[in-house]
Amino acid sequence: MEQYKCSIYPFFIHFNWLQDFITHFSHHENGLFLLHQLTTNKIYERIYKECMKERRISVENRSLILLGILMGQSQHGYQINEFIERNLSTVTDMKKPTAYATLDKLNQKGYIDIQLEQEGNRPTRKVYSINESGRDYFYQLLLKNLSSAESANYQGDIGLMFIDLLPMDKAIPALKERLEKSKKLIHLFSQTPAHGIRTGVNLAVKHKITMLEAEVSFLEKNIQHLLHLD
Repeated sequence: MEQYKCSIYPFFIHFNWLQDFITHFSHHENGLFLLHQLTTNKIYERIYKECMKERRISVENRSLILLGILMGQSQHGYQINEFIERNLSTVTDMKKPTAYATLDKLNQKGYIDIQLEQEGNRPTRKVYSINESGRDYFYQLLLKNLSSAESANYQGDIGLMFIDLLPMDKAIPALKERLEKSKKLIHLFSQTPAHGIRTGVNLAVKHKITMLEAEVSFLEKNIQHLLHLD
């Protein structure tokens, strides 16, 4: 499981590597040109991989989502995937094959039970149920998730790190476009109806909105900063 745990430490390792790399080339004649021509792709690839690794939902969190859904009642695969698409799209982009694979692993580990069900001439389908061991594991994962400090790496930070390679008359309009898209996302999530029973669902939506509001504040402040530098 250790390989799936997200940590901010690897990102700082690679960020320091980037700083050393730039310092090294800056001492050579035409260093900036060489840095841009020979190493931009390599730097971009390394940082991109780190950011995407942080964004991938961990195996433990996939298990937490699926076990949490089954805490309510037994369900077949279609119901589970439909619930994820309709209600959890703001916290996960887990696809059907991944969900089914994780359910099978949870069954193999003894956390959920699978029964075969057939109605009329319809194909046989699996019905998934959480058992006592699964409930214990669910609460263990839930407490771990709630108490964890998250290191959030954003794909948009990749562009910020290379923004000096663009003229400001191109960079600033791009940031303004990003600002407007962020505001539209806030409006979109603000239209989400409040859940009457599950307080946690409302908290997750509020958290998403709060993070987007921080992004808007950051962009507004730094767009003005860049305009004064231009």
